Amino acid sequence: MKVCIAGEWCWDFYEKSLSNAFKYFGCETIQFQLNSAFKNFKYRDIPPVYNNFSSKLQYHFKMGPKVIEENNKLIKCIEYNNPDILFLYNTQLILPKTLLRLKNAHPNLKVFQYSQDCAFSENHKMEWRHFRQCIPCVDCNFTVRKSDVSQFRKAGSKSTQILEQFYDPYLDYPLNRDQIPSNFLCDVVFAGHYEDDLRSDVLEQLVRHGVDVRLYGGGWNYYNNKKSYFDVNKVKPAIDREYQQAICGAKVALAFLSKLNNDNYTTRNFQIPALGVPMVAEASDDLANFFTRDSSVLFFKTADEAVEKTLKLLSDVDKRENMIKNAKIELNELKMSSLDRAHKILEIYKCMN
Repeated sequence: MKVCIAGEWCWDFYEKSLSNAFKYFGCETIQFQLNSAFKNFKYRDIPPVYNNFSSKLQYHFKMGPKVIEENNKLIKCIEYNNPDILFLYNTQLILPKTLLRLKNAHPNLKVFQYSQDCAFSENHKMEWRHFRQCIPCVDCNFTVRKSDVSQFRKAGSKSTQILEQFYDPYLDYPLNRDQIPSNFLCDVVFAGHYEDDLRSDVLEQLVRHGVDVRLYGGGWNYYNNKKSYFDVNKVKPAIDREYQQAICGAKVALAFLSKLNNDNYTTRNFQIPALGVPMVAEASDDLANFFTRDSSVLFFKTADEAVEKTLKLLSDVDKRENMIKNAKIELNELKMSSLDRAHKILEIYKCMN
């Protein structure tokens, strides 16, 4: 079986992880990268470097000759490789007319569409408009949020399935302390983008309490606090092996939910337990269903609560070790790996044939 995964292919724990999982089940995978005509991701560089000003405008507005060019490249890719499944991963550039043309030319092709972001968020309406227009054109739409299912149905989805975010067992596994460079060793780590919510308050409070905090992620240059303990212009994402080292090098890892993206949970909520680090996470109904409160994860709703629980956890080695063990057990029972996701996608494909 052949599976073509179309996406940006910028982060190893998204398209590449799913591709490797398909290969585990004996599939041949085809990589189709959508962003190369517009921009190049340099190592640890957020935002990316655009090829030129015209490319930046076209990518921002999701329209123009380069968008048409990328769609035509996808058509040629499918014609040449003749896959069984076209899996659209977080795609914002694919046009509905492209999918209709592909379906007409390849009646046996199954087209699946997936995004871990919220395509219906008021904050992202323009950039996700093509994704929403493609909803009735694909055979199955996958969403990570139960709350989005009704939105997909209203948009004309033929079939809508929950496909939770995942960790990659080949990337997300514990490291011994002697395997981690000293610059990653710390008390608390947060690896994630900047957002104007309680995350900055939590991090600043912890530093004021004398906690050694490490911060990684994109967009922190927008954090406008002249009294910040962090040199936000130097904060960069931890990528690939460094991400594993950054999380594993901490005694406690923090996890926040994006309000702009309507998050109920994130990929990190599964990566952190898989990496063997106790997690202090912003509370949600979904996370409360995934993990046992206080036993495997500590939940918080306010900045003060996050700080209090983190400080207590840092002083309790036994608690941390028990949380790591319990979270790992629950994570395995939940079946939240990339292999589990690939298996579910293939099972749905089989049911359609």
